[in-house]
This record gives sequence, C-alpha cells and structure tokens, in this order.
Amino acid sequence: MMRVWGMAVLTVAFVPALLHGDDQQKSYSGIDDKTDNIVRKAGKLIKDAKSLRADMTIDLTVEGDEKRETKSKGTVEFQRDNKFALRMKAAKGDGGFELVSDGTKMVKFARRTKEYTEDAKPPAKMEKFAQVLQARPFGMIASGMLFANVLAEDPAEALFDNVNKGEYVGVEEVDGKKAHHMKFKQPGMDWELWVAAEGEPFVVKATNSLGGDNGKITTVEKYTNWKVNAEPSKDAFEFKPPEGAKKVKAIGQGEEEPPVR
Repeated sequence: MMRVWGMAVLTVAFVPALLHGDDQQKSYSGIDDKTDNIVRKAGKLIKDAKSLRADMTIDLTVEGDEKRETKSKGTVEFQRDNKFALRMKAAKGDGGFELVSDGTKMVKFARRTKEYTEDAKPPAKMEKFAQVLQARPFGMIASGMLFANVLAEDPAEALFDNVNKGEYVGVEEVDGKKAHHMKFKQPGMDWELWVAAEGEPFVVKATNSLGGDNGKITTVEKYTNWKVNAEPSKDAFEFKPPEGAKKVKAIGQGEEEPPVR
C-alpha cells in the first residue's frame, strides 16, 4: 500500500505507490498465494469496471491523552475515465466533504466551513483522483485507504506496494455475509482487508492502525451495495452548492473568489 512517511493526530501524509504501465506482476515473497490471488481478483473487478458505485462508512478512533471517536458515511461513484464523486457526511455535527468531477471541472467542498474550490482542469484518469484523495483537505482519515489505492492503474499492485507481510486468516462474517479475512504489515502501519467470499469479490471491510508521537489512529471502513457497470444517475457527478456556500481559492484560508462579471 502507499508509503506512510509522517503522522500527526489528524493528518497522515502519503507518497503515491508506483503505477505500472503493463500487466507484469511483481512477486511478493512475504504475501501468501491465497492472499495474493484474492486481492488480485478484487482489484481486477474494480480495474475492469467502466462505472462503479458503493455506499461506505468510516469510523475513526484516536487514542492519545484522551480517546476520540468520529463516524461518517457516504457514497463513492465513478465513470471512466474522469467522472468521480465521493461524498462524505459526519454522523454527528456538520463535518464531511465532497470531491466531485463531471469531466469538465472538479469541485472540493468542506461541509463544516461551507467552502468549495473549483478546478477547470480535472484529472484525466482515475489514478489521478487517487492522488487528490491523498492530499489535504482529504487524506486517508477522511476518505479511507481503499479508493486512494484501488483507483490506481493496477489496484492490487498499489495495495501491495511496500507490504512486507500478507497472510490469509480465514473466512469470517461481516454484517452476516461470509468474507475472506487477510492481514498485512508494512513500515509504519498494519492493515486488514475483508473480501466477499460469495459472489463477486467486492471489498466489504478494511481497517488500518497507525502509531506515532501523538497517539494511535485506527480506521474502520465498510463498503456495501456495490454496483458495477450500472448507468449512473443524471446528477451523479453534479455539485450543487448548498445555501450559504462560498467559493474560495483554497479551503481553510477564507479568501473568497471574486464574483464573475
């Protein structure tokens, strides 16, 4: 998975995994064959999808001087090559964000401050959205680890990058459905993955644990209602500014864009 090179209590920085332009597969001596096979099947399902949609939840626990927990839920959807929408909302309060591209412009929106930016040159490929999700104001804590990896040109290679151990644990139930459970270790982070054992090999759960000077951060992601190659709704990739929203040059800096005349 992506390399972890720094951490604060609520900020994690990443260096993108190297993307491979061909179908050549690396050999990972620390990953058992069953784990390798399951992850590659799950990755291929997403890699081959022309369109995709899923519901998701992210539960975050920060353990330091005091314990803090936050929960959020939302949806992720894309249509190749450059239509994308990730919409997250906090279970309590007004937090959350949106990242939306209709192929002609990309919008980043912070719910709490009601600020949004607009980029007239959105990413041209899915793997570039992965890089956007790694950067502020998003990052793995806000948007999860899964789509920052599986939007890569080769999802399995992105997940395996920098992993030095991957092992198959067995079949367990996740929300009443059977899933393959796998554990991974890499410098600075332990993470786990659950992939549906029946039907299509969708990822149904992912967890990761990060430790640092400011405490321990644990993230639990769940994915449900996967839809592959279904026709997106007409407004799937449309951003509608809510009442009171303001367009800014950069989220969090409070400098509004001048009105268009």
